[in-house]
Amino acid sequence: MHKSREMEGVTLEGKEIFTDKFIKITLVVMAGLLIVGTIFDKSLAFLASNTNSYWAAFLQDAGAIPNVIIPVLAGEIIYQKSKRLETNAVIKVICCTFAFLFPLTRFWDYFIEMLGQVGQAIMNYQAGAAVGISNKYKFVVDNSLNGIMFVIGYIVLYAIFHLLIQKFWLNKLEDLQVNRLVFIGIAGVFIDTATAEIVNQIKDYISRPRPLLITSGKEAFESWFNINGMLGKGDYTSFPSGHTRCFVMSFFLPLFVNPANFNLKKKIMIFAIIYSVIGGFSRLVMEKHFLTDVTMAGLIAVIGIFCVVKLCNLEKEKFL
Repeated sequence: MHKSREMEGVTLEGKEIFTDKFIKITLVVMAGLLIVGTIFDKSLAFLASNTNSYWAAFLQDAGAIPNVIIPVLAGEIIYQKSKRLETNAVIKVICCTFAFLFPLTRFWDYFIEMLGQVGQAIMNYQAGAAVGISNKYKFVVDNSLNGIMFVIGYIVLYAIFHLLIQKFWLNKLEDLQVNRLVFIGIAGVFIDTATAEIVNQIKDYISRPRPLLITSGKEAFESWFNINGMLGKGDYTSFPSGHTRCFVMSFFLPLFVNPANFNLKKKIMIFAIIYSVIGGFSRLVMEKHFLTDVTMAGLIAVIGIFCVVKLCNLEKEKFL
């Protein structure tokens, strides 16, 4: 059915979001913020600090989700493509199973980490402490009956989401549109993985103390370009900001929209910009990162996205 209508009524041409002007403005603004942060990092850390901010705690606990949405959408798209494969049933089942398990497990990682963060905030609130500080609480899923029921419940809920996204979105697309989305999804997973690895490696190499250590007087302030080597994890992983990279990956999400629907792409990009700015600022409020930490993470994410978009012509038809 899909193949017979592959070219019928399918419009993929549209205006570009990732124009040269947009890319240049974004890079110039972020480079300017990096310079400002290099000069005023320490004073801004004291000025923005408020570890009892509920909105910033929420973004810390549950808001770093844009990068998770990318592999979830990619898996669902590949599932849809697998259903349409003209091959034997065994291969089709294997492909569909893999495509279902990939987003299922990827979202599980985020879900468990989020519950752990929320649990920490609740524990702090009950103890009368600032909601944004870390504590020893961890959310653990064990092999008890409750743990097994929790896992089953999660799988059932994700299966419902899976059925809904397939029925109301992907099942309605033509083959050409699905082919395009497969390419977008794979590119998104690649750039998300690559930028995360870059950020994590720099974190370990620089080992910059977090602002909370500076504001409490436990450590002396250090600029972002000081290299300390492997000092350990936790409070010595300030530069760059991992959460901010997750926020800024939302810049990739407009690519999942039909290129002809420029208005929707534009709205998603505007939301991505606002969300990234608020999310990055929340890391300063929580005393987890300096402005330079946030800006460098954003630069790594947008440069990665811009490179993939331009090198692979993701906003043009000719990559198909």
